Amino acid sequence: MGESNLITIGSEMFNNMGLLPANIEEEIDTKSLDDLIQELDSLTGLENIKQEVKDYVQYLNFLVIRKEKGYDDNSGNPGTGKTTVARLLGKIFHKLGFLSKGHIHEVDRADLVAEYIGQTAPKVKEAIDAARGGILFIDEAYSLYRSGEDTKDFGREVIEILLKEMSDGKGDIAVFVAGYPKEMEVFLDSNPGLKSRFSHYYYFQDYTPQELEEIALLEYNKYKLNLLPEAKALLSKKLVDAYRSRTNSFGNARMVISLVNESKMNMGIRLMKNENVKELPAEVFAEITEADIKETAIKTTEMIDKAKGSVLFIDEAYSLTSGHGGDFGNEAIDTLLKRMEDQRGEFIVIVAGYTDRMMNFLESNPGLRSRFDRKFDFEDYSAEELQTIFFNMLSSEELKLDKKANEFMLDYLKQLVRQKSKYFGNGRAIRKLVEKVIKVQNLRLAEMPAEKRTDKIRATITLDDVKDFDPTKDDFLESGKG
Repeated sequence: MGESNLITIGSEMFNNMGLLPANIEEEIDTKSLDDLIQELDSLTGLENIKQEVKDYVQYLNFLVIRKEKGYDDNSGNPGTGKTTVARLLGKIFHKLGFLSKGHIHEVDRADLVAEYIGQTAPKVKEAIDAARGGILFIDEAYSLYRSGEDTKDFGREVIEILLKEMSDGKGDIAVFVAGYPKEMEVFLDSNPGLKSRFSHYYYFQDYTPQELEEIALLEYNKYKLNLLPEAKALLSKKLVDAYRSRTNSFGNARMVISLVNESKMNMGIRLMKNENVKELPAEVFAEITEADIKETAIKTTEMIDKAKGSVLFIDEAYSLTSGHGGDFGNEAIDTLLKRMEDQRGEFIVIVAGYTDRMMNFLESNPGLRSRFDRKFDFEDYSAEELQTIFFNMLSSEELKLDKKANEFMLDYLKQLVRQKSKYFGNGRAIRKLVEKVIKVQNLRLAEMPAEKRTDKIRATITLDDVKDFDPTKDDFLESGKG
């Protein structure tokens, strides 16, 4: 259900198979190949990947004998262990003699694609040089190819440089590409050379609720934290609910780690509210309570994951810091601010609402004003603009006003603008107005004999349909939204 990714080992890794320089003494890890396989086995879940990696190691041993080229793709959701497995594979390839170092150098489109002509190639070559001896891991590789967009997009240049490196480069490098399966299919189809270089796929399945809970408990144990029984029960329920309602952007381990971090923060905030916090027994500083496990972190994280690569639009954002939002709203803001910092450039956040309330919202948290440093003020529509919107909406319903109704509504809209309040709904108000007009017309037509309801009559709004409207009394024109 969740996000999937492809990881590929480029063929150039094997160009120098068995011919690595004799003076290379650097080793990333002193563990044996068996130790590394055992480390792989110790990872939570990933049973299908563990077996596939072991099978692939055997296949690589076969390649040593045959001295042929090989490819390896991994696919799976965020937080399903792709980078961890890729890092282990780097060490394994180093032990097998395919790579001189076995490290991993992770990049994405922003690290490879430049803004101006002539700047992309140096960035790509710099990434290749940094990865030489290990793995070049390109996350969200599908973003390098943007179907239907400008053919001069510099992402295509990245693909060409990578293909050239994989065909006749210096070798001693593995190229892994990762991304959603459907998007990666489009990516691999975008250039004839890609499928021949990346032909072996691994799919990383979503963690089960039980595995997610095991990961959470391991994280808590790492911080020497204990979950009280009620907290553990609530955690289990939240993880099951999150798993059952998961989408393509399901966060897996990333979501769990975020939840753990949030509960740690909640525990600290809760304890610091105690005036005698320094006198509390030591054990309470290691106890996560039910109150510390909240749903907000999961929901906020899921919304951010869905917005990755696009825009997260939060309407009436001030409601997070007022009214019934309470601590849950503040928690959502804290989670949002942290992700905006940790994943800078990966998604855009737009917050909207009434001007005065939004000013209070930005002042409610020291981090908000520094994160939202660009402001756009949307002025109310003029009477003429509202008239255009009104007539366009009616036209879309295949309706028009007769002469008297038209004169009445022009005067109505002018008066509406003159006496509007700060809560005036603008375009939304006009939509409600059109709906009201249509409702009144339908009631009038219902009382008319069927034989008199001609197509022309059904398509015409008359003065009788609007004459009772009064902009000073029509409260349906006020909006609860900014």
